[in-house]
Amino acid sequence: MIAPSKRVNIHTDKGIVKGVFGWPAIHVRTGKDATLAPSIENIFLDVGASDKKEVEEMGIHVGCVVTFEDGLTKLNNKYYAGRALDNRMGGFCIAEVARLLKENKKELPFGLYIVNAVQEEVGLRGAEMIANTIKPNVAIVTDVCHDTSTPLLNAKKEGDVKGGKGPSLTFAPAVHNKLLRLIRDVAQKMKYLCN
Repeated sequence: MIAPSKRVNIHTDKGIVKGVFGWPAIHVRTGKDATLAPSIENIFLDVGASDKKEVEEMGIHVGCVVTFEDGLTKLNNKYYAGRALDNRMGGFCIAEVARLLKENKKELPFGLYIVNAVQEEVGLRGAEMIANTIKPNVAIVTDVCHDTSTPLLNAKKEGDVKGGKGPSLTFAPAVHNKLLRLIRDVAQKMKYLCN
């Protein structure tokens, strides 16, 4: 549903070819096509070529990898927007922890595994695999939460979270009491509200 008009990079042996997902505007579609939704069967890529021969000369063929042309955007000089920022920001945070531990030559009284996993939205597949391999006693997860001051979100149900107010620390009854106390102590010292 988000593909129409999105710019893309088509990866070929000759390099990247720029394209755009084409989709007719609603006011030019008629009959049964008027309510047609874009799908893998009917959406197309436009690379500005006149015919199949020109497409082939560009190096494009069936099976070329296509990625959205995307980047990090700063909104109002204080918020960031971009694709998959939840995993990317969480990965950045844990990489910073690893870097600071190494730079400061910190010796830990326990083994520390730092993992950046994906697919949390579809059954925690990445984290499940690594958890079954490592079998940790404790796991601390870095992820995002939703800004509940935005439309269609319920702050009463989801927690009172607003962008720009610092990190959110979240815990539940399944958290070990010693870790729970540590989280609450850190939150209070840093003047963050746990929800």
